[in-house]
Amino acid sequence: MELVLHIGCEKTGTSSIQRWLDHNAQALPQHNVFYSKVLERPNNRRLAVYGLENGRQDELLLHANIKSAVDHDKFRERMRYELKQEVAIARKRGITHFVISNEHLQSRCTKDENVSALRDLLAPLFDRVRVLVFVRPQLDTCLSLASTQARNGREVSRAWMERALRPEHPYYDMVSLLDRWARLFGKENIVPVPFRRCKDVITELETMLGLNGTDLPRIKIVNEALDYRVIALCNAMQLRGVENGELNNNRKFYIEDLPTEHKLTIDRSAGQTLQKRFAAQNAELAREWPSLMPEDMEPDWSRYPEEGNIDRVLDLMACGPILRYVVERYNAELWWHQARWAASQAARDGMLAKLDDGIRVAEFGLRAVAEAMRCEVYQEKGVRMTEKLELRLDRLRSRKQRELAEQAQQAEFEQIELKIASMEAIL
Repeated sequence: MELVLHIGCEKTGTSSIQRWLDHNAQALPQHNVFYSKVLERPNNRRLAVYGLENGRQDELLLHANIKSAVDHDKFRERMRYELKQEVAIARKRGITHFVISNEHLQSRCTKDENVSALRDLLAPLFDRVRVLVFVRPQLDTCLSLASTQARNGREVSRAWMERALRPEHPYYDMVSLLDRWARLFGKENIVPVPFRRCKDVITELETMLGLNGTDLPRIKIVNEALDYRVIALCNAMQLRGVENGELNNNRKFYIEDLPTEHKLTIDRSAGQTLQKRFAAQNAELAREWPSLMPEDMEPDWSRYPEEGNIDRVLDLMACGPILRYVVERYNAELWWHQARWAASQAARDGMLAKLDDGIRVAEFGLRAVAEAMRCEVYQEKGVRMTEKLELRLDRLRSRKQRELAEQAQQAEFEQIELKIASMEAIL
């Protein structure tokens, strides 16, 4: 069985590939293809979490509830077992192509030790591992990345682009990326595909999996690019995805529902200057990899205007503190209402003897209160609500323990009665 390992790059249609694989996950085995489930769908990001080194500060680890090296080691041990079982089941079903897709393998696993850990995990499980990677001009990638950057509450500006677009930056250094994976998985197993020349990334994957001619349905491609004015809002508020080492859940403001009428652009002359930084590196890339040509790493300059709008994404900075307060207060109020509901529902579940439901609801309520208390308005009330929920949770857990003890005692009595009946039958 062959593993097709799709590692990105980021901003080359990875979300479209993953949504298509997830949408067709039930039908794919009929064509001898399996998309990993234990690594999480639609995006198999658990594999990147596995590859990251201990002690790394990364949002992926927080999403996986990993806060220490011990947590990380336990995660790896559990994932090794689960993946091994999943691969064994796929083999029994006659699967010929096992697929894993995660773009963080390119963007986060940037050291030899990261990729080496992945090789040691995957190589023993498969007859062959082929690594699929789509590459794109660095300037195009950076402009596309701006929307993700904004969603995470990080700065987007001309200065940011000038700082980021450096040949030595691992995110944009395609020569080092391919070399790293080639050294550890074998150059003959690396399949670089030029994104600019590729009309459809899903068709490219279908060809690699031998799925051409199948009737697997396509899904609507979602444009993830934000309007430059939405990026300006994000710039002003600076609502980071992670604050003080914790995930920040008080930063939602319907960002995905806002229309994209004007994408972020940079003026052509400035873009050409930035892209020239990669001329020597991209020439080396084309020499090393026959499937790539120099023009594959050159942007389509007709899509770049004479005058871009990138400098306008800083127009709302003066409004930032007010906008940030409104969004955080709105999110905190939502959490507060959910906490109040949880307190009421937990009490109701207790009266109806739905102890497991009550425990889950009370635990959720405590998490909701903690989120609401990030806003100063709810800190005093939050202390009282926390005490109330903790009291209800303790009572529910105590009742659950008594219930389990009674059930165990009843089971023991039944076993004794069975033994007595058996002995009487013998006598």
